[in-house]
Amino acid sequence: MRLPYIFNTVYFLFGTKRIVDNLNHNSLISAKKNSDELTILLHGTCANYYRTMYFALKWLKKRGINAISLGYPPAGSIEDSAKIIKLQIEDILQKTKIKKINLVGFSLGGVVARYYCEKLGGKNILHKLVTIASPVHKFNTSNNFFMFILNIFGYKTSLKSIVTEDLKNNFSFKNYLAIYPSRDLIVGKQYPILNKKILQKKFSGGHGLISYNTEVLGIVLNYLNHGKL
Repeated sequence: MRLPYIFNTVYFLFGTKRIVDNLNHNSLISAKKNSDELTILLHGTCANYYRTMYFALKWLKKRGINAISLGYPPAGSIEDSAKIIKLQIEDILQKTKIKKINLVGFSLGGVVARYYCEKLGGKNILHKLVTIASPVHKFNTSNNFFMFILNIFGYKTSLKSIVTEDLKNNFSFKNYLAIYPSRDLIVGKQYPILNKKILQKKFSGGHGLISYNTEVLGIVLNYLNHGKL
């Protein structure tokens, strides 16, 4: 019997920057030598690339996926964050010559991933794209107490960003899976994507702790390995 994913958060205590940097380094070496394919994880709001991504990295690695986590300032604009990710990906490609890059964005990381893919040339580089609990409309901060508190603590810019109409309705990248929660008390009813050509999948649960949710990670794993649900 699978334990509720909240029990997986014990890993949160062990996800230090040093440990995750080592995981990233080892996955880069393994991808370069063995598979020539690398999966990159992007964190969400009020999160970081190491502690909040640690369980997902370990879980995917145990199942044969070479995954690393990249960081960016979550309080910055979507465009600036995507530019930072673009530079990091270009650096990885230059140093490793890896041929296949998959990008998996959690929450705000998914919005950043979509912007990078469509606006900064990522669709010409990426093999597969996955976004998880990533809103495609404007965040409704006025009626959301959680978002209101985050704005007070300096996350105003990114939380008020609007995903442009061409990203929302005319997203052109084909190998794309959008995963949504069955309920989301944090950002509200921001789903589904209007473009019905995009592969979409719901998971049970909400927005919080999604990187520790093995149901979500199982969906991601199946898509990365087989390109289907």
